Amino acid sequence: MSDEVTTQDDNNPSRMQRVKQHLKENKKTYLVGAGAGIVGTLGGLYFRRPIVIDFKPVIENVVAPVFNNHNHGNHLESTVNNAGHLHKIVRWIRPDGTSALFESVNEAARAVAQEYGIKDGSALDRVSKVANGHIPDYKENVFEFVGVGTR
Repeated sequence: MSDEVTTQDDNNPSRMQRVKQHLKENKKTYLVGAGAGIVGTLGGLYFRRPIVIDFKPVIENVVAPVFNNHNHGNHLESTVNNAGHLHKIVRWIRPDGTSALFESVNEAARAVAQEYGIKDGSALDRVSKVANGHIPDYKENVFEFVGVGTR
């Protein structure tokens, strides 16, 4: 038997000693992870592109008041008519230069569908995309919003 006495503390290292041992055993893993994080951050900062946001006006389809000014003698009476939902008035400019006005995008799309023999939904998609500036034309036809009305 040896003269050395072992205590429970000798068999169970302290928390600090365990942390030091863990770091010693996993040193390469932590260094690689830290290096990758630094390289990724610096690369992201160096190679990032500026963000360009192009704002276009959007007309929401809501109930809008329509003011009718009535002249009664010496005073002007303003009344509000909630005549209905807003709709966008569309001008269809054909390739030959003639144009036509439609009370709504749907009416313009129905006319395009009849003329070209396509489905109403497809025509509505094309008219809307041209009028909103997403595509320049549809079969050389141009559509533009010229106003807003109510029904």
